[in-house]
Amino acid sequence: MSLSKDKMKVFYSSWLGQCSATLLIRSTQMFPIFQGWVVSLSQDSDWTVGLCDKESAKNFEKKDALVYGLCCEGNQLSSLTTEYDDCCDASVSSKGLVGQPKNVTTTKEKQRRVSSALITHRGQNGDEAAPRPGVVEVIWNFGASSLSFFSRTGRHQRDEIITINMSLNNRDLAPFVRIAKKNAQNLPKQQWQCPCGKVYNYNSSSGYSTEYSREKNFKRHSYSQVVNCFCGAIIGEICTTEVVCELE
Repeated sequence: MSLSKDKMKVFYSSWLGQCSATLLIRSTQMFPIFQGWVVSLSQDSDWTVGLCDKESAKNFEKKDALVYGLCCEGNQLSSLTTEYDDCCDASVSSKGLVGQPKNVTTTKEKQRRVSSALITHRGQNGDEAAPRPGVVEVIWNFGASSLSFFSRTGRHQRDEIITINMSLNNRDLAPFVRIAKKNAQNLPKQQWQCPCGKVYNYNSSSGYSTEYSREKNFKRHSYSQVVNCFCGAIIGEICTTEVVCELE
């Protein structure tokens, strides 16, 4: 994945196949009691938006990750929350008489873990999966120690998805967005074979031409690698580059 020059858009090219990227957001709206940001997200990628520490941004899978966020996999939304569990750490004191058991004391330590919970809403047939948002607005309330997520349906319209109560109100946490593309079916071929039997290597420059087309809203553009075979046939494939995330 790559960033635009103004670092407001994230691009994905289909020739990359399966890949993911975690990006920390530096440009947000700051107010005395809250911080907010708005992210436009592709409907064809999985994503997570929220807060994390810089170490957790490198690896969300680690045991003691510090993450609060809204996660979308497929069309299923879930919340990510960092929780703290008490665990006993037994320690033996150095005091005690010979032949008598030594005094044993226990201390409680806090162990950190990330929990996930599916988000549903009341539908006609009971609880249903919450609809996938295209534009997500995030509000971090310092005073209430909460993180709220909204689906932006218009310039001044929004529907609340969920509010997470944070167990740690640490202003050193950083806003982030994580983008993942799982479809690796569009990887370019290393060779193309014409029906006449002629084989062309991908790196060969003989007979190649490139054609581009771009949507009016600049969200996606496609390009085709074409081979003009000596037999008269035209073979090749189409790859796409699209905006998968945009900070508004």
